[in-house]
Amino acid sequence: MHLQSVANEEEAQAGFTGNAPWLLEDRLRISGARYIAKPPWTPHALVDGNLVTGQQNYSAGITDAVLKQLAVAV
Repeated sequence: MHLQSVANEEEAQAGFTGNAPWLLEDRLRISGARYIAKPPWTPHALVDGNLVTGQQNYSAGITDAVLKQLAVAV
């Protein structure tokens, strides 16, 4: 399964790593997901089957991907 979420580097740049007991990118990798990231703060949406994920809140392309998936399902 290919997944996307906020990258460790983005969390570090935003200053969140000191407050988090774990980082989502690390947990996804440990769980066996194929984590695919773009450079920090780059919009990036990823579709794997019927699962749509985005790297962070700048990933506006996720909306288009979800709408495309819904159109296929109808």
